[in-house]
Parts: sequence; structure tokens; C-alpha cells
Amino acid sequence: MRRLRKAKIGPASNNKESIQALFEAGADVLRFNFSHGTHPYHQARCDLVGEIERGSDHPIAVLADGCAARRKIQQSAAA
Repeated sequence: MRRLRKAKIGPASNNKESIQALFEAGADVLRFNFSHGTHPYHQARCDLVGEIERGSDHPIAVLADGCAARRKIQQSAAA
């Protein structure tokens, strides 16, 4: 069984060329850190991933990494 290769999408990989390079280097899963950025920011990056995926014969998975732990801590502190 082949392992999946993950890559983080962030400020250094904020354009189509960088995301394409990660994919061509073997990334199967692209991780988005939702602790930072806005919904439109992440939507634009996800749209770029979709464009790249449509141009290839290989699927690209997107991992949405949320900030659940921080929310739990904030909820506990408010109680």
C-alpha cells in the first residue's frame, strides 16, 4: 500500500504555480490551515486546486485542518 504525501498550503504556496509544483512533486493531499485566513482566501486556493486537478488524470485531496481545540478551550474558559 502506497503512503499518501501531504503538503501544507500557506503563504509560500499561495499561487497556482506553487500548488502545481507541490502536486507534480508527488503531493496527494493538500492541507489548508483554517486557523488562519478567511473563507474567501481558502476558497480561492481550493479553486486553484480544482483547476490543477481538472488538468490532470490524478485526484487531489484537500484536508481542512480546523481549530477545534482552540474553540473547546475558549468554551471552557467562558463556562
